[in-house]
Amino acid sequence: MRIKKVFPLLLAGVISISASVTTLAASTDEQLADVQAQKAAAQAELAQQQTNLSSLEGKRQELENYLGELNQQYNELTDSISELSIQAAEKEEQLNKLKQDLEEAKQTSQKQYEDMKKRIVYMYENGSASMLELLLSSEDLAQFLNRAENIAQISQYDRDMLAKYKALQASIKEQEEQAEAEAQSINALLSEKSTKQQEIQALTASANENLQSYINQIASSQEEINALNTQINNADTSIYKLLQGTGSKECMLPYQVHVYKQYEWVKIEKSEAERGISQAKYMELPELPVDIPSVVDVPGLGRVEFRTFPCEKSQIIPQKTYTKWFDYDKITRIMCLRPRQAGDYLTVNQQMGRKSLQDYFVDQKIPKENRNSLYVLAMDHHVVWVPGLRISEYFKITEQTEYVLQVKVLSKE
Repeated sequence: MRIKKVFPLLLAGVISISASVTTLAASTDEQLADVQAQKAAAQAELAQQQTNLSSLEGKRQELENYLGELNQQYNELTDSISELSIQAAEKEEQLNKLKQDLEEAKQTSQKQYEDMKKRIVYMYENGSASMLELLLSSEDLAQFLNRAENIAQISQYDRDMLAKYKALQASIKEQEEQAEAEAQSINALLSEKSTKQQEIQALTASANENLQSYINQIASSQEEINALNTQINNADTSIYKLLQGTGSKECMLPYQVHVYKQYEWVKIEKSEAERGISQAKYMELPELPVDIPSVVDVPGLGRVEFRTFPCEKSQIIPQKTYTKWFDYDKITRIMCLRPRQAGDYLTVNQQMGRKSLQDYFVDQKIPKENRNSLYVLAMDHHVVWVPGLRISEYFKITEQTEYVLQVKVLSKE
């Protein structure tokens, strides 16, 4: 974090300024010491708050993951309950049909039984003589045997139909009992799923309450961090104002801290020797040819993405610092990402007026020691873009643009 890295350096610079710069008065030293003490206390509390915030964020993430799992279980149970409800309705419909069939079979069986009883009663009460007369009135033996067989078949038919309907009743009854058992099983499972769903609802409500509590604690902790950052920034402002009266100078402080004033600002940072970077090394930075489309790793800048697409009138040109659009139709030669070179220039207005890159850096008050460490996107000596600063007027999107080149520093956006 920038605060953690820069503030200890500022403190080291402030502590040693009084020993390195003789132009500070005793009262200024006392003020610096007082500001330094306030800043150190604020930093200590800031570190504690940041630790607390990190812990709260971790707990919040765990709860969010847990809520995600609960929601997934709840959705699965909802789907299962829906499917079981359909099965229960189908089983209920099947049971109703079986009951209707059973009732019809009972009625048919009862009717067959009643008819058979009537025939039996008739045969015993009135039928003996009639049937005997029917047999004796046969003209020959064949007719006699045929009539006797018909009488026997009638009796056998009654017995067979009665047995058939009883078997049908038994079969339907068995199916009914099986369907009722299945319906009970489905309803029991449906009840179990519903109970589990209610439990998950309760767990979700509890987890949401805990999550809201963590969110409130995080917001409170963030407010405290913001307040501490304000205190530290106020301390920086006080240090800056105190140092402003020392004149334009630079000096080396203990712990490899470099302090200098340039372009009306004061900078306190680790020396180049401490960072392991020298001016010579800056000048040795490699040139990186650009293929389109591609992603290029640029030292000190990060991964830079190049891609093209058709230009449409409805598109809105992004105003981000590290995402820029260019008129791809005007890219006629290979571009490269490289440090500055003698003869580099930008077009700075619609009349295509030129300004040397050197003069542009001076106008932007970019320190000399930083200029050779900056990568620029260039086509020959025409600078297309100075990342983080500006693009050349010549390569801007116009109404005539047919294809757009988008350049995006992925680590910055």
